[in-house]
Amino acid sequence: MGKQTRVRLWSLPSMQPARATLLTAGGFALGGLLGCLFSACLQGEGSAALTAYLESYLTLAKAEGAAQPGWWAVGWQVLREALAVGLLRFTVLGVRLVPLVMGVKGFLLSFAISAFVRCYCWRGLGAALLLFGGAECLQVTALFLLAVESWLGAERRGRELRAGEETESLRVYLVCLLLLIGSAALQKLLAGPMVRGLTLLLG
Repeated sequence: MGKQTRVRLWSLPSMQPARATLLTAGGFALGGLLGCLFSACLQGEGSAALTAYLESYLTLAKAEGAAQPGWWAVGWQVLREALAVGLLRFTVLGVRLVPLVMGVKGFLLSFAISAFVRCYCWRGLGAALLLFGGAECLQVTALFLLAVESWLGAERRGRELRAGEETESLRVYLVCLLLLIGSAALQKLLAGPMVRGLTLLLG
């Protein structure tokens, strides 16, 4: 009786895009959940420190008024996670580290939003939407696209397969670049109006 090879559906090359999407989205969702739980569990000195930090942020925002951040500062803030995810494409460790980076991004974003909500209730939700609205949506979308592509590249490298879809990869990177440029432009050009709206909303 010959040996029977068992091929798992999840390991087929045709299933890898779906697998990459689930792992990156799952990492982001898990990080977001942990960020919300961490913010909700802060008690005593931790809660007081969080409130003091947000109050000092608002005071600084009022003092600076409509001052706009520099392009370099905005560019680094937008590109740092994308650069980390993009570089992980070239190592087999990217299979494990890309979902981890997405989890860190989800944790930081959800913690920031939930911190505003915890300290300022519904006004905090409005402030969070004002701060993390359009620019953050563009950035997260680009990060998801890049994370899936990087995970696939790392997985192919791990199986020592040749990447035969370079044209498609270039299209993905071009879309991600345009989204990140749009996110940076929103943060740069709308910084003043967002700060004024934030101070009016939260007093």
